[in-house]
Amino acid sequence: MNMTNEKVGKKHPLRNNIWVLRKKMGLSQKELAYVIFHKTSSIVNRWEKGVSTPDSESFVKLTIALSVPLEAIWPKQYERWQIPILERRNETKRKQGNGVYESNQPLMK
Repeated sequence: MNMTNEKVGKKHPLRNNIWVLRKKMGLSQKELAYVIFHKTSSIVNRWEKGVSTPDSESFVKLTIALSVPLEAIWPKQYERWQIPILERRNETKRKQGNGVYESNQPLMK
């Protein structure tokens, strides 16, 4: 089953699976908003369309409410960053003493 919300198009590039996962749980947008302590469903609608993304607290609430890990909600973004971040982590070594990280690679601007 393709878990990507196919309703999201060029206009809304932040593809996610909130719509699919919400439907799978049998929740309306209003019910999901209530479950995650939001006053209106409009924010859920904006997330589903990819118009905006949740703040960090809402990310956590969504993963709990939908009973899935973050990568299940935003698989493309997770896949895009997983390997580069793990590679950087592996090539970075901890500097002795002051806790500052050093790397052979320049930092991204």
